[in-house]
Formats: sequence, structure tokens, C-alpha cells
Amino acid sequence: MFKKFGNILKIRKPDTANNGLTLIGDLLQLNIISIGRYLVGNFRLIILAAVICIVISGTILYFIPAKFCSYASILPSGKGDNLSLLKEMTGLAGIGSENDENSSILYPKILNSRQIKEAVLNYRYQYGSQSQTGFTLKEYFGTTINEHLLRNLENITSIDLDKNTGLITISVESEYPELSQAIVQRYLAELEDYNINRRKSSASERVKYLKRESTEREIELKQAEDNLEQYQMANRNWDMTADPEILSNLNRKKREIMAKTETYLFLKNQYDLAKLEAQKDIPIVRILDNPSLPLVKSGPQRLMIILFSGIAGMIGIILFLLMLSFFRSNHKVVSDQFEMPVINRQATMTAEEVTR
Repeated sequence: MFKKFGNILKIRKPDTANNGLTLIGDLLQLNIISIGRYLVGNFRLIILAAVICIVISGTILYFIPAKFCSYASILPSGKGDNLSLLKEMTGLAGIGSENDENSSILYPKILNSRQIKEAVLNYRYQYGSQSQTGFTLKEYFGTTINEHLLRNLENITSIDLDKNTGLITISVESEYPELSQAIVQRYLAELEDYNINRRKSSASERVKYLKRESTEREIELKQAEDNLEQYQMANRNWDMTADPEILSNLNRKKREIMAKTETYLFLKNQYDLAKLEAQKDIPIVRILDNPSLPLVKSGPQRLMIILFSGIAGMIGIILFLLMLSFFRSNHKVVSDQFEMPVINRQATMTAEEVTR
């Protein structure tokens, strides 16, 4: 059959330098009808190759567990969102970021930070059959190496930011629907905790500064009052005395107390106002879609993979048959070219012997 198929090829003299181009040219000159007949003759082999690929892919997919993906979305927040998105699209992200402290543009980076991931990994999840004892993602991934845990968590997590709308989407894919939902919920909870307790802003720093200063001024005011009281006790007739030195010292200590009182009251007032501003300064995580409970598996797409593997097996065996037939027929032509001189020389020797 290979010999028959070789006759439909238009073989040219082999050229080592242009062997690749020659191969392509020869294949393009095949007779389509002859190729079709040749492939029909090997129909069983082609179907067998497709069936083998389907069986192999199906066997592999049987041992791959189904995946379930949970989604949640966060609305943009903060005054500087539009400006930050514009800067990011124009390559100026980070310039003037001090004005975007409340912007959700930082949420994807916060969620992808190491401290948030480690908090998600160390949390004990409880659901279904595990509602009593629960388990951590260390047990789910089957490793205690921190770098492997972070990489595995990153592989099942997707955090995307829509640059046009500022909408943030979080998705987690695992083997259990409840676990996927619980992990997304933990991400949102850790983001909220970070904004409230760990995120630093100018307002929160101002609160800390004013609290420290007002505490120090309160201590100084109390010390000045104690000094005045001690001085008055040392000079019990201070209210009736005409001694200019005593009166001068009393007036100086009273002025010191008045100055420290005004300073303390001003700082205390500013501290109370700063606490209110700090509460307003905390970014609010505005959730558009709460973490979903996936009821339909997200992967693997077994039917599509099996079909593609069968088609790939058919294409692969067809190409293999065409190439194999081509190289065999090409080899035969080259061998014939080497045998021709030997036959001609034998014929010449025979003719000379007859002449003699």
C-alpha cells in the first residue's frame, strides 16, 4: 500500500540544502483524491488511534476531581478611583497616590499580599461534615511548606480589576463548593480587618500624634498644678502677704497653669475631631455580590477534552501516515538512482563479452 501511495507523489531529485522546502513542495503536489483513497484504506487504523486517545484522556480525567468556583465582587470606593484608574492606564500609577488613601484601587494588591494570604491559609474552615472539627488549607493542600502553600493558594485564586469601571472580582476554585465560598468570604473578612485595624492613613497617624501630645500636656499641666499647690502650702499666708517675691512667683505659676490649660484643651479638642475624621477615613468594603455557593462544576470540561483528544489522535495518525509514506517512497527513488549505474555497467560488460 505504501508503494502504491508513493506513485502518487511527484518526487524530485533530493537536495540536501533545501530538504525542508522540497518536502513541503512535494506534499503540496499530492493528488487530493488519491490521498482520500489512501486514508480510507487506513480508516480502521485512524479510528483505532482516536479511540486510544479517547480512552487515555478519559482514564486520566476520571482521576481528576471536579472543581467548583465561587465568585464575589467589590464596588469601587474612594474619591480618587477615577483618577487612579486614568493614571494606571496612562502608565502614571503611583504618582499622587497619597491622595488616594481611600481608593479601592489598592484592594487587589492588598488581597495578594503575603499577610492576607497567610491569614487565609491559617484560618480553620468549618462546613458540612467538617463543621465540628474543621480543617485548614494546609491540610487541604497536604503540605506545611509555606512557599508551596502560598503558590497553591495563588493557583486557585483569581483577583481581577476592571480598569474601566473599577469593579473588583474575586474567585476561588476548589474541590468543594462550600470551601470555595468560605475562602472567598475569608478574603473579604481579612480585607475589612486590614482596613479597620492595620491600614495606616494620614488621619490615623494624626490621631496617634494628637493623643500622644495631649497626654504629655496633661501630665505637664498636672505637674504645674502640683507645683503651685506645694508653693502655696509652703507659704500658708500667701493670700494675705505683701511680699513682692511671693506674689511674683504665684503670678508666674498661675500664668504657666493657664498657658498649659489652653494648650491641653486645644489639643484635646483637636484629638476628638481627629478621631471622627479617622472613622470617616477608614475605607469601606462595599460588596456588590456576596460569595456564591457554586452548584455546577467549573471544570474540568471532560466532554470537550475527550472530543478534542479524539480529534487530535485522528489528525496525528493521518499526518504520521502521510509522512511515513512520503519518506518511504522518497527513499525508494534514491535507492533506484544508486542502483542504475550498477545495472548499466553490468550490461556494458555483457555486451563487450559478446563482441569478443
